[in-house]
Amino acid sequence: MADSLREYLDSTDYATVKKGITIIKEKGLSKENIGRTALHYMFHDNDELRQIVGNILMEQGPEELKEVVRKKWIEKYKDGKKLGKNSLAKLVKIIMPLID
Repeated sequence: MADSLREYLDSTDYATVKKGITIIKEKGLSKENIGRTALHYMFHDNDELRQIVGNILMEQGPEELKEVVRKKWIEKYKDGKKLGKNSLAKLVKIIMPLID
């Protein structure tokens, strides 16, 4: 299950990613999928998917990640252009260890 879920989350196909997110919503956010889930919340092009993932992260994510996302992340950053170096560095520092 973990390998197939990872494949869903790593897909570039919206329907496949949404299927993975639906599994996470139903079964719960595991430590192995926090980083990938956070990346979809911050960077996925689909607003509906980002909203679903954001709800999952805020309900089930680790406190440190939730705190940084609440304080530092705004949607206009999703293209990466307006995110300052310090904010980007802090997000990367927290998210990268969560991605296996």
